[in-house]
Amino acid sequence: MKRFYLSLMMLVAMCSGIAQMMPGTNRVTSLGSGVNMDFLRRALEQNMVIIRSQYLLVDNGGNYYGYGGDSIFGENFEVAIKCGCGLVGYRGILCPWEADTKFADYSNSSDYRPLLSSLKVSPVGDELTYAPYWYELTSMRRRFERGSDDQVLTILNDTTAYGYLSYHPAEGPHLRGFMVWATPEDNDFGTRHGRLKLTFSSPEVTFDNGVSQELDLPLGVLPMAGFYIIPKAMPNGMIQLCMAGVAFAHNSDKYRICAVDNPSGMLQGTGITPVNPQTVAPAQIDPSVIQDI
Repeated sequence: MKRFYLSLMMLVAMCSGIAQMMPGTNRVTSLGSGVNMDFLRRALEQNMVIIRSQYLLVDNGGNYYGYGGDSIFGENFEVAIKCGCGLVGYRGILCPWEADTKFADYSNSSDYRPLLSSLKVSPVGDELTYAPYWYELTSMRRRFERGSDDQVLTILNDTTAYGYLSYHPAEGPHLRGFMVWATPEDNDFGTRHGRLKLTFSSPEVTFDNGVSQELDLPLGVLPMAGFYIIPKAMPNGMIQLCMAGVAFAHNSDKYRICAVDNPSGMLQGTGITPVNPQTVAPAQIDPSVIQDI
């Protein structure tokens, strides 16, 4: 499997000192001094994707409904990160209706239910090129994070994901990693633009049973996603960026990081359960049968 390595000339291996930052950026102390922040941003952005999840409503008679004359009822956009053979992200990937205000009137209905109809992925960039994300249903997992309230970390397994980040078993005290917070420069993911602003912070993290203590957001940052990355010094003098956890909102403006369980191998482990394919598999619906509700 390919791995993404950062040159020692670009990132100095976890020595003491403060990373030399460009104006307006944050410190990444775990990377040491002499770090090229533009290079780091490009490296991480190239490992992030925008996921476009669309859904329909279906009634008890098996009829499908869109909204406003469209072949979908609604959609949601999420940021995910490549790791091993999968994408790691948030609950909204498989449940786009939860973030859609149009669904509120039907959320408690016994006559209608939502149905995921399309899952597409695009690289982050100035021009979004969404393509269907194909996966084996037997390889999909949903992990209910311990202590994460209703937040769910979703792991999708697909050999076409080509993840460059490796997996790090984030457990124990005072891990020397950093947070990368992804904030959209605008919310125009539905058309062509998908540029993200990446902000870095270096909290001292201690994991207890897979979940960290409360963290503060960097000043002025309202992130769409947050990932905890641990740099690992390699014998060949390179630094490997390892995926260790995902941030989730907790208690107003506070966040926590939940550890990730081996997304590369998708091994059946603590807290990982198979997803019911009837509820999350994108449905192959003939657009001609979709009615407007």
